[in-house]
Amino acid sequence: MKKKKPRKDIIEWTSADSVSSLTFEFDPLNETVTFNESDPQKTKLKKIYERESGKDKVLSSISTSSKGSSFNPDSTLKESFDHLIAIDTNTKTYKGKRVAITTAYCVKGDLKNYGPEIPFEHLCSFLVVGLGEDEKAEPIGWFLTLKNKINYNHFKQQKLGVIVDSELGDHDLINSRTKPFYYRYLLPKEFKFVYASDAVSDLLPNQMIRLCDKGSNQLFQILEQDLDDHLNAATTPIHGSEAKFTEISPKKAE
Repeated sequence: MKKKKPRKDIIEWTSADSVSSLTFEFDPLNETVTFNESDPQKTKLKKIYERESGKDKVLSSISTSSKGSSFNPDSTLKESFDHLIAIDTNTKTYKGKRVAITTAYCVKGDLKNYGPEIPFEHLCSFLVVGLGEDEKAEPIGWFLTLKNKINYNHFKQQKLGVIVDSELGDHDLINSRTKPFYYRYLLPKEFKFVYASDAVSDLLPNQMIRLCDKGSNQLFQILEQDLDDHLNAATTPIHGSEAKFTEISPKKAE
């Protein structure tokens, strides 16, 4: 049996300005740790393990909107967000052209209304054709899902955690709306990226992103026999790309 690598839970802060001292507070009732000099937009709860190379492998990174965090991922998610969605995009080459399928799962209802078990379900899937040779498919999948399946007006007073498994190094810039998440599009104010690796399945964000990955792969298999017909149906333009898309239903594809 393969031995499970030792993991570490880390609360990561970045100070808002240059500081000469650091002040920590611990709330034993809620089991939260607060760094008073931190930038609340850059507080994260991370789960990592050390690779043989000595470099850390990040399994999850949950961005919060406060100066404090719990070491419990579920508690941190519930404190930081009202709703969760996970989006993953897989690509393959078909007849010399790059094809992608994006799949998204979501938690229906408010996170705070759930106990230890938080259910989630399939939200949507998209088939994308005409990708450029070096064009990143993941941001296109994020854009299609958020644009076509999320009612922004609903989230003016509620926070949405968007679970993804790529571009981790840009998450601070994307979450602060300093950098577009796709083309010229900035994340809406109440949205934040959450990073989760599909390498593990013991945390909710990882479970959701793994199922997105599995769903996209299964759809490729289901569509394989009639893929040309489905590709021909992908005729809707995507702003900022030469690619086109169509929404696909797992039930209709079977």
